[in-house]
Amino acid sequence: MKSQLIIALGAVMSLASCTDQNKVNHDQAMSEMNTFLDSLDNDVNNGTLADWDATDRRHETLKDRIESNSAEMSEDMKMRHEQMDDRYELAKTKFKNGTDEFNQEANAQMDNIETWLDRSADNTGEVIQETGDDMENSWKKSMNWLDENYEKLEDNTKKEYDELKVRLNDNDRG
Repeated sequence: MKSQLIIALGAVMSLASCTDQNKVNHDQAMSEMNTFLDSLDNDVNNGTLADWDATDRRHETLKDRIESNSAEMSEDMKMRHEQMDDRYELAKTKFKNGTDEFNQEANAQMDNIETWLDRSADNTGEVIQETGDDMENSWKKSMNWLDENYEKLEDNTKKEYDELKVRLNDNDRG
């Protein structure tokens, strides 16, 4: 009778020990998944995620670990697990949408450049000359205005203008 009691007690303790170990393993797996999701959120927000295949494999591994240590999940555990799945899918969608938006912007910028190149390819020399002329005209206009209004300028502006003229004269001689 005593030996049967000891055996029964041992079986109960062993069962409780397994259940406790499953809970520890489950909690650890949930914690790892949460850390993984935090890291994933940061990568998605910073646009630094490079390999979705590896990310998917890591997610599946962590998900399997949670499920294998959750023989009888409570409703709370099931809800937390589902929330983590939802969080993963949201991060994936957010990354895809962000990538799509980035690619749309990149394509728009490339279209702008290509349009400009198409319009100016046949007359690149003319465009460069016109740009140079525009810059020279703007430069002359500013210099003329400063000359005409020299007496009205503040002392520090007069000093900057005088230094600029000296540098320009030095460049003309050099």
